Amino acid sequence: MSVAGRAPPTVSGFAARRALAVLQNRKIDAATLLRRAGLSDYNPDDRQQRMSALSQARLVEYAAEAIADTAFGLHLAQETDPREAGLLFYAISADKDVREALALFARYSHIVNDSVRVAIVPRAEGATLALNFAGVPRHRAKQNVEFAIAVVVKALREASGRKISPSRVAFFAPADLRSEGIRPVLQLPG
Repeated sequence: MSVAGRAPPTVSGFAARRALAVLQNRKIDAATLLRRAGLSDYNPDDRQQRMSALSQARLVEYAAEAIADTAFGLHLAQETDPREAGLLFYAISADKDVREALALFARYSHIVNDSVRVAIVPRAEGATLALNFAGVPRHRAKQNVEFAIAVVVKALREASGRKISPSRVAFFAPADLRSEGIRPVLQLPG
């Protein structure tokens, strides 16, 4: 149990499975990384098995280190089919418009990651989507957060059939918006 008397947040392992697939494709043994992340008993073939959000974040960070890719989370998202998130993708696909897709994402995101806290602030020109991660220190989750944001944008594009592009992205943890990956992946302006 956590300090507040609640169990630590868990995830479906969506990002972990994707990271493990990349490691396998590159012929990198993931056993040591799984052990370091506290996931020695993790079976990526068991889609019902949940893991702690912190362990998944650690695994994705360790995978980024193993392949020496500072934009691993973004690159991972580019290679990911959002449908692999399962029910969450199909829930947001039931939208009438992008605003409703965001509302459905906010309502059902806990299916994939119950550490995510979603806030939607309607604006005249669209909406602000704020994602916060409870129970996962920011410095331990850079790659995981970037993966999540990029997959959300990709899922919204695919579910709506529209070219959705954030006008601005801000991270609490330092992120280099000029990095090799973030601008093209999210299709940010200028």
